[in-house]
Amino acid sequence: MVYCQTTIGIKSKGRGVHDITSYISSIKEISTIKIGLCHLFIKHTSASITLSEQYAKRNMETILFNKLVPESHAYVHNYEGSDDMPAHGKCVLVGSEFTIPISNG
Repeated sequence: MVYCQTTIGIKSKGRGVHDITSYISSIKEISTIKIGLCHLFIKHTSASITLSEQYAKRNMETILFNKLVPESHAYVHNYEGSDDMPAHGKCVLVGSEFTIPISNG
């Protein structure tokens, strides 16, 4: 059994849903794996990670997330700015990790 652990640095682009496919695809070790799992974990509590179609991006931002966790609500926790608590709320809803299967790299 072979294991590989890689840390990827992604510069913050601010609020919103961002496609990180190119970052994941650039992990060279993935191409050498015939069958396995890729576990993705985001280390920050004000960010979340999920798997979705690129076409769903606008709907996720404007309809889903902003209605479930409104940016304009008067949250008590706002030490790091007005977007901090909504980001924590979205992380609770979406999560900070998921696993995808790898077949033939």
